[in-house]
Amino acid sequence: DGGASWTEKEAIASGADKPAQATPMQGDLFTAADLELEDEADPHFNAITPLGEHTLVIVGERGTLLRSTDDGASWKRLPFPYKGSMFGVLATGENRLLAYGLRGNVYESKDGGDSWSKVDTQASVSLMGGSLLEGGGVILAGANGTVLVRAGADAPFIPATFRNAAGETPALAGILPDGRGDFVLVGDKGADTYHPQ
Repeated sequence: DGGASWTEKEAIASGADKPAQATPMQGDLFTAADLELEDEADPHFNAITPLGEHTLVIVGERGTLLRSTDDGASWKRLPFPYKGSMFGVLATGENRLLAYGLRGNVYESKDGGDSWSKVDTQASVSLMGGSLLEGGGVILAGANGTVLVRAGADAPFIPATFRNAAGETPALAGILPDGRGDFVLVGDKGADTYHPQ
């Protein structure tokens, strides 16, 4: 009903029983067991995109990649080559996906998420926002005022740095075209306009 009501649903089926509860920590000292990461059975989901008719794709932390081919009624977990967090995913064409996230990592799939290849972005900061451009292009935004523009589906990413009126390079969380050739940015310093060079 367009988001008017919601029903909780388990997207990733629980597998083996969860390990026994660890012994509570004593004071401020952490043991090796305290610091050990458990298998991520319930990861955070960070972004979702439609991919053609009835297909949805989710990305999240620790390389989480889920795909549904029945409008979200059921989900299948797919392998992803990077075990860090992906903060966004865009459908860039027929069966094409672009996922972006931690430490400037960008991966592309040309087969609906079955296989992925790493894309060179020349960036090493986290990328948290993205938007499609006409002609199959993409613009991504992230930490330290980072803006990456890809003019077409197979073009290289061109890096730039956004500075606001105060000369700051904010952490950018989102970017959208304004319909007049510029972009609206949002981040830790508020909203602003970006004029590409």
